[in-house]
Amino acid sequence: MRSVSLLAAAFLAALIFVGVAARAQARLLDEAAPKAVGRLNIGGQGHCTASLIAPDLIVTAAHCLRNARTGARWRAERLVFLPGYDRGAYAALARGAEVVVPEDWTPETVARDLAAVLIAPSIDPAPEGVAPFETADLARPGLAVWTVSYGRDRPEAPSREADCEVSARRGDLILTTCEATPGVSGAPVLTDTPDGPVLIAVAVAAANARPPAMRGQAVAVTAGPVLSRLGADLRKEVR
Repeated sequence: MRSVSLLAAAFLAALIFVGVAARAQARLLDEAAPKAVGRLNIGGQGHCTASLIAPDLIVTAAHCLRNARTGARWRAERLVFLPGYDRGAYAALARGAEVVVPEDWTPETVARDLAAVLIAPSIDPAPEGVAPFETADLARPGLAVWTVSYGRDRPEAPSREADCEVSARRGDLILTTCEATPGVSGAPVLTDTPDGPVLIAVAVAAANARPPAMRGQAVAVTAGPVLSRLGADLRKEVR
């Protein structure tokens, strides 16, 4: 999870946003967290959080898939998705087959910081308790949201943070009151609906994070046009 204090400052100024509207609960270990959220192990050198949005498709942050040493993208087969990962146990194991990121994404274009990963074999039929999230572009200021993640401080078990809200939105970016720390990148920002939780955004950065803990407010890319195009582009690539 990268710090974007300068970007956040511009973002907040553009929205005439002052302060944080609500304090979220601390991130707490949660054995009952949705198993569609999992740990994405990357090249044996690190991890991020990812979410299942179709039996054969996960979404995470694009910067997670960039080798920090070489600048190259990790090959899909070096990605291992473990839905429901909890202290060595997991509901399934799936390796990456194809990866797609927005054509205009760079490490500086935070509003395009999404990646879709086709997994093989697909999780279909899904193990008990693993159901892909529905996605929808519902983010608006004041909306109650929550997250599940594998932060650097708790990499071995899912942590849920409830009682967050969307603080502000500008285009495809939102600022939330949810906590962001390294490892939370790629985490789903979820909201509850009568039909169950819906993924409305993906956490990609931390606003106002300071050392040593590097904790800040989660900045996320909405589940809107960027995510829709990624899924369509990935399907084209594998035909």
